[in-house]
Amino acid sequence: MELNWHPTTTEIAFAVLLMVLPWAFSDMPIVWKCVMFSIAWLLLLRLGFVFIPFFASRPVVSKVALALGMSALLVGLTYPTFARMWLLEKASALSGGRLCATP
Repeated sequence: MELNWHPTTTEIAFAVLLMVLPWAFSDMPIVWKCVMFSIAWLLLLRLGFVFIPFFASRPVVSKVALALGMSALLVGLTYPTFARMWLLEKASALSGGRLCATP
């Protein structure tokens, strides 16, 4: 039995909102930006696996392997940027236990 999941316009709008919101509020902590980007990435993967015929016709095992591989690539490409943003955020902190500490 195959599940037929079809994304709604609300899901697409929510994914776009999660991608745009962190740039709209520059004072948002980097932790929340990462959480929002992660949720948006998962929604993007889901939409891609539904809308792109090449991915939609693949078995679940292939989809999981592709999702893990693409997620690992995304983390590898974005980690330096997020680490630099985290360091800048911590460098501007006036109090806390990890002042100017490296990740």
